[in-house]
Amino acid sequence: MTNYSDNTTTNSWLQTFTGIAFDPMRPDPKDVRIMDIAHALSHQCRFGGHCPTFYSVADHSVRVSKVVWDWAQGQGTNVMDTARVSLVGLLHDAAEAYVQDIVRPIKYLPEMADYRDAEDRVIRAIFARYKLDVWLLDQDWLKLADNIALATEKRDFFPTTPRTWTPLPDPLPDTIVPLSPVEAKQAFLDRFHYLADLMGPWMKERT
Repeated sequence: MTNYSDNTTTNSWLQTFTGIAFDPMRPDPKDVRIMDIAHALSHQCRFGGHCPTFYSVADHSVRVSKVVWDWAQGQGTNVMDTARVSLVGLLHDAAEAYVQDIVRPIKYLPEMADYRDAEDRVIRAIFARYKLDVWLLDQDWLKLADNIALATEKRDFFPTTPRTWTPLPDPLPDTIVPLSPVEAKQAFLDRFHYLADLMGPWMKERT
């Protein structure tokens, strides 16, 4: 496995939408921008681009965030904590803004360990930027929300399949109407700022 912990100069950086030089091998929380995340995710299509129509990761992320919100409210969670876990839902795929997504059959191969390490470093930097606990990504309620969104996507985009999918929970009642990249970007930003407002002034300073 490659060691990226040294301080040597490399070309492992990318220029973001807002003009930041972001190094995914050595991600710095101060280089994270919500505008960059929203822009990149709104231009990335789910399922490796195999949807019958364009459906972005940003669109999916907003949907997951809202499912988490409903779950937290059902648990009697206070508004600030509900906003916090909903933000985790919104940002659960945020690393893909900087390292792209790789389809599961490839991503979890032993040969892809370096990629998974890079993805982990990036999501940790993003969560550090917004003072979120990374361990929340492993919680059952988030996995359930993600799978509810996936079940809805399967129903609406892949009603017939050549093989059986992994068992999924019941989908959401409403049919997905995919947003354009411009619409998805705005929906993602609106959701972020709505949750940030509920979390308090300390969070607004990080937006």
